[in-house]
Amino acid sequence: MCGICGIYNFSQQSPISPHVLREMNDLLIHRGPDEHGTFIQNNVGLGVRRLKIIDLKTGQQPISDASNQFTIVYNGEVYNYNEIKRQLVNQGYQIKSQSDTEVILYAYIHWGLRFVDYLNGMFAIAIWDNPKQQLVIARDRIGIKPLFYYQDDEKLIFASEIKAILCHPSVDRGLETDSLYYHLSLNYIPENKTLFRNIRSLPPAYLMTINNKTTELKQYWKITPTEPIKAKSLNQYQDEFINLFQDSVKIRLQSDVPLGVFLSGGLDSSSVAAIAAAVNPSPIQTFSVGFEEKSFDETPYSNLVSQHLKTIHHHISIKPNIQYILPLIVRHMEEPTADSSAIPVYYLCKYTRQHVTVALSGDGADEIAAGYETYTADKLARIFKHFPPFINNALQNLGNLIPTSFEKYSLWMKYNRFFKGLNQDEALSHFLWRIIWYFDEVAQVIHPDFLNDRKVFEIQSQFSNIFNQPGNQDFLTKALYTDTTYYLPNDMLIKVDRMSMANSLEVRVPFLDYRLVEFFFNLPSKYKLRYLIQKKYLIKKSMASRLPRQIINRPKAGFNVPISYWFLADLNDLMKDIIFAWGPAEIPFLSWKIIQNTFENHIKKREDNGYKLWSILILVLWYKEFIKQSNVH
Repeated sequence: MCGICGIYNFSQQSPISPHVLREMNDLLIHRGPDEHGTFIQNNVGLGVRRLKIIDLKTGQQPISDASNQFTIVYNGEVYNYNEIKRQLVNQGYQIKSQSDTEVILYAYIHWGLRFVDYLNGMFAIAIWDNPKQQLVIARDRIGIKPLFYYQDDEKLIFASEIKAILCHPSVDRGLETDSLYYHLSLNYIPENKTLFRNIRSLPPAYLMTINNKTTELKQYWKITPTEPIKAKSLNQYQDEFINLFQDSVKIRLQSDVPLGVFLSGGLDSSSVAAIAAAVNPSPIQTFSVGFEEKSFDETPYSNLVSQHLKTIHHHISIKPNIQYILPLIVRHMEEPTADSSAIPVYYLCKYTRQHVTVALSGDGADEIAAGYETYTADKLARIFKHFPPFINNALQNLGNLIPTSFEKYSLWMKYNRFFKGLNQDEALSHFLWRIIWYFDEVAQVIHPDFLNDRKVFEIQSQFSNIFNQPGNQDFLTKALYTDTTYYLPNDMLIKVDRMSMANSLEVRVPFLDYRLVEFFFNLPSKYKLRYLIQKKYLIKKSMASRLPRQIINRPKAGFNVPISYWFLADLNDLMKDIIFAWGPAEIPFLSWKIIQNTFENHIKKREDNGYKLWSILILVLWYKEFIKQSNVH
């Protein structure tokens, strides 16, 4: 695992500054503390920081071919590299190292831009092709590994993290105000956008070729849901899933350094741990964190699974020092993504890194196999829409009688979210289940001088277009497609990558092997969500004999933290300082009176506005860190 960066000056008379490239590279040291290297050839410069996982002796980057005409820097793991290597050696290529990096380079030399079709893994790749005077950058199919770029008339700059791009002297730290709508409504920035002006994210499953001033984006893979013409039996699907899942886990156990598995006690991480324990010749190490707040603590479940699988379990109970950890989280998330579960993930990665260098996680199963309660809400909404309006209005009014609660996934929160989305079209209803500030609220939170009346319509239209890309597939398939291509790479995977790399820990995600993703998008929906409430049905049936019944049957829990309570105590003074003093004085693009009222309603427990306040808090801390370049204490 590594961090990469690079500069391509379009003019061959414009040489690369070694100092600037080295400074960019040094900012990625947490992603690769073991080795570093740079490559400069006239107007092209590549940099890499390496965390050594495979081939500890001869895998140092950058790597060039025997003729020194092609050079690669690379972040990630390609799990089928030995298979590719055999094909290339049979074609006469002499591959000297034992690393996957050199294999990728020769795959490009042999297959050209089609080389990405052969790779099974997570990656961000940059290859300098000297004969063509061409730079090629590519990102893995699902978007597990990040890659950002900045382009103007003179240059293209890329890096695994935005902070490396920002240190280039010609890059402006401007705010992309249109992206505020995404942050406030979603807590993340989708597609290839960021909150930084002129800095973009290379989309998942895309590669970009840069030749002089010409850049070309090409999508090399996409999810294509297809309902099978003739469905197989449940037993056949179970066998197929287990075979794919076992191979996915097995190839992710390849490592020349210590390795373990995250174990929350939920179905997904427990399934990964169960397969890893079955296929690995020695006992697996597992890792979990617990919290003092009971409704947010899953310790009993992780202990149960560990005992059942006989893993070497490591557990720590934490009470986060929120004042200390928040600036650190913002600095590493950097986009920003205001997902509060980044905090426990950070602590889990920090603790895990004390024991191993690689960890497997259960991320991705919810999006491909229908694990979220939102999919049940979708089905219920379709039923409720057949009711006469006066019944739904009466039911919605009953929500006023539910007492406000700050507990995890409270009835108050679920009830209000459900009826907020009920009166919208199906695509927008699915979108609204996760929304933070509703669209009418966003228009109030953004200061009138910065409002773009078209932006809300554009966001809704964009989401609807993505939702309907699967064509005539059923509703659940469209929802899963949207979450896998929109929510997963822009929120969940960003969080896991940044928090793990902040601690120099590599995290691998077996459920997001592209073969499993394709399998689930060709699986009949009834084997994903069954009888309204049986989520991830095929996974549960397949793992029933391998895990305790309590794990198979327990409800979806998530990895959340008690942010609503924090605003009453740990974060109360900081939030007051931000919304009554510093914010109104320093941030002109927000309407602070609305935010102040939201805070007052929260601390008086009239409403649970924890997620709304969190989005503002993270935005302000991000603005101070990256735009103003000052810190809040």
